[in-house]
Amino acid sequence: MNVCVVGASGYAGQQLVALLMNHPHVGKVFLMASSTAGARYSDLNPAFKGRMEELLLPASDLLLPGFVKENDIGAVFLALPHGASMPYAQFLIENEPEVGIIDLGADFRIHDVEVYKKWYGDHTCPQYLDRFVYGLPELHRDQIVGCRTIGNPGCYPTSILLALVPALKAGVVETDRIVADSKSGMSGAGKTAAISSLFTEVAETVRPYKTGKHRHTAEIAQEMSQAAGEAVGLLFAPSIVPMSRGIQSTVYAAVKPEMLEWAKTSILDYYKEFYKDAPFVRVLDEQPETRNVRGSNYCDVWVTIDEETSTLVAMGVIDNLVKGASGQAVHNFNLMFGFEETAGINMLPLYP
Repeated sequence: MNVCVVGASGYAGQQLVALLMNHPHVGKVFLMASSTAGARYSDLNPAFKGRMEELLLPASDLLLPGFVKENDIGAVFLALPHGASMPYAQFLIENEPEVGIIDLGADFRIHDVEVYKKWYGDHTCPQYLDRFVYGLPELHRDQIVGCRTIGNPGCYPTSILLALVPALKAGVVETDRIVADSKSGMSGAGKTAAISSLFTEVAETVRPYKTGKHRHTAEIAQEMSQAAGEAVGLLFAPSIVPMSRGIQSTVYAAVKPEMLEWAKTSILDYYKEFYKDAPFVRVLDEQPETRNVRGSNYCDVWVTIDEETSTLVAMGVIDNLVKGASGQAVHNFNLMFGFEETAGINMLPLYP
């Protein structure tokens, strides 16, 4: 199957291209971009020298009548900034309904248009929000299979949700005051040049930002509420740390008094049972580290009960560019078209 990556020159797009090049069911990968259109891909990304020498096509070519059919494109990955995927998705839905759409941005993750407006602003095609499935395979696998429109989750939400959702589904924790504290490497900020991304600005420091106001709060709360069966109260506190890739999230929630004794002895085993059929979640007996998932599609999870405060503490670590973006997109692609679930993304972490 031929596929197209719109936004191929960014960090997530670059990682996605690398995965698709080695996918057993992918033929030609069409590369598209806006500001870098016309450039040779390997000039922008020297790691691809000798492997991908194609020129980047203008992203607008995707909207040309006949382009998709003439090039036998079966799936389009939209690796674009928030707000930029809408016109491409709308065009494909209305003109190429058999083509699979996987949006790596936030345009189609949130189901309620009013919630979307609160966090992101106006949506140009809200009539299609309900069509998209939130693409976290460990939670929505059955809905993803065969679906042609997927909203790929954000990186922070992936690590947080996989850490806490089992406890929410089991009814173990109170839902009114959930706290999620996350540390992310700098690649999550993207490739755009900024003073705040300079080495001397990020080295040897931990930089909190947008505490309680980060846009990912909306999709985290949406999925937590669905898992719990009721609205949740969530405080999300992200920080930047001086590493290139990786996210470590620690989530705290009070244990319900009637569930405390069970949770003390059984919560870890319950998590292992919950994820027993999830090929990319590893529930550990010890606290996880980002270095042990680097370059892989794994999410390592650990959970415990702090008996002094009757608090559930759950941790999730991922590579933000793989499980938090491109690897998860390929996982959704596999489920969408009935390929082996792990095809193209079953690589081991890069260690050391």
